[in-house]
Amino acid sequence: MWRKEKKQAAGDLRVRVYPEDAFPAEALPFLVTRPFAPGLIEAVVADYPDTIRPINRSEIGATHPVDLFTSAVHSAVHDEQTYVKLQEYARVPYHVIGGTHRYVGSHVHVLDRYIDVGAAPYGALVALPLPEYVFVHTIRETHVVSALTIMSQVAEEFFNEGDRAITPQLYWWRHSPAQVPGSQAPDLRPVGARLNRSDGFIELFGPDTRELVELWTADHPSA
Repeated sequence: MWRKEKKQAAGDLRVRVYPEDAFPAEALPFLVTRPFAPGLIEAVVADYPDTIRPINRSEIGATHPVDLFTSAVHSAVHDEQTYVKLQEYARVPYHVIGGTHRYVGSHVHVLDRYIDVGAAPYGALVALPLPEYVFVHTIRETHVVSALTIMSQVAEEFFNEGDRAITPQLYWWRHSPAQVPGSQAPDLRPVGARLNRSDGFIELFGPDTRELVELWTADHPSA
């Protein structure tokens, strides 16, 4: 039982989201990491009272990395204290999932806890600017271009002001078929929009942004 015996010796296992350049490229093959989203990786780490240490693949023996990720996601979600509150900025509502630890990104694996997926066919906008926060806007009646613009702004502001920032990128989360949380990376696609103050036009960034806007506006022709 590697997970039980080794955790006592090597710290409690958690998953942490990092920028993809957080580790030297030559070190990645030796660590228990995987792609999390464009620009991001997810790592299994050992949590100590005063430090966090990435797990080396040489430590896991015959344990499959998927099993390790699944276990570490479960621990990060269930064994760390987090809070959830609803906020609104410029009439765009979003949930703040927060904590005093650096594993809040693990909650992206369980967003269906915070989103009624049956009532959210377009999914959600998700930002992970800092290890202690995840921001989630459920895409519903709020105009999607307004949501993209405001959520992009929120993500960038927190990224610029925080410690050990992760990314200013906003992502479009799509619900995947039922699976064990942590068994694979979530479906996160980079999106974004910005108001050009010089001419008042809003710029949309990337093909996934345009796809999302087209899907939403097709169902909201009068918006």
